Amino acid sequence: MSTTVSPETKLLRTLNKIQYCSSNGYSLKRELQQGMNNFYNTLTAFNRIAANKGAGTPGIDDKTIDGIDLERLERYHQEYVNNGYNPKPVKRVFIPNDNKKTRPLGLPTIKDRLIQKCLEQLLTPYFEGIFSEWSFGFRTKKSCHEAIKRVRQRFQGIDYIVKIDLKGYFDTINHEILMRTLNQFIRKNKTLSTINKWLKAGFMKDGIKYESLSGSPQGGIISPLLANVYLHYIDLKMEELIKEGKPIRKKNPEYRKAWFKNQHHQLGIDSSLNLNPNPRVEYIRYADDLSLVLKASMTKLKGLRIKSRNG
Repeated sequence: MSTTVSPETKLLRTLNKIQYCSSNGYSLKRELQQGMNNFYNTLTAFNRIAANKGAGTPGIDDKTIDGIDLERLERYHQEYVNNGYNPKPVKRVFIPNDNKKTRPLGLPTIKDRLIQKCLEQLLTPYFEGIFSEWSFGFRTKKSCHEAIKRVRQRFQGIDYIVKIDLKGYFDTINHEILMRTLNQFIRKNKTLSTINKWLKAGFMKDGIKYESLSGSPQGGIISPLLANVYLHYIDLKMEELIKEGKPIRKKNPEYRKAWFKNQHHQLGIDSSLNLNPNPRVEYIRYADDLSLVLKASMTKLKGLRIKSRNG
């Protein structure tokens, strides 16, 4: 006697497969098709969008979440399943920034937000198992408070700190590089094609359509995830430098001598020696803000810079 498996159970199984792929270094293909074809995934995406305070903000078609009933939701779902979905340009608006200037925001239509959320729900658990532990922005289980805690734990006894703010980061993402990076993890052509269409959809401003030659619009549901994917290999490079510069400790005989004379505090002698010739490196990234701290002589840092350029 056969039993019918509910769409909810099927989606849960798909998510388990996705997490298995993430944990074992497999790329995604069939799992994405299974998830996107499951209407329960679409229904879940709709409910999460509806709970967001921005749900009442329309895109270029002036439609809001209030105008979507179950029949229309099923129609949107079938459009994607049957390859009839094509995204519309985002609606460009400008909002105040912290420095009293404005920054552009791209508002997708409700339909595009829905499809983006459907895919984001499948990709997020996959990439959460892959992303660096030093990346904190736009992460489901990380917060700015955890980032501050990590800084207090790791950024001690340093000589130099380098702060990097990627100006206009979302608007300058190179589409080709992003798609090449995604292709390392996603083997489903339909998924890659859909993401590329979102990137190339353009934007409307004052009734005029403009092309999108670069960037992923702030305001798109999937944009924060794509932004982290784009910087993933920089995070990995920093992880290599952290490992290469990890201190190799040995007791300092001079400290023991000074300790017996009760002069260890006065002379400022460390209790241990670092035998690792490489500069000690610590790193943290919160979205487009990167901080790199180093403990080393300037000679060693110049060597690190040359090595990084050649690498």
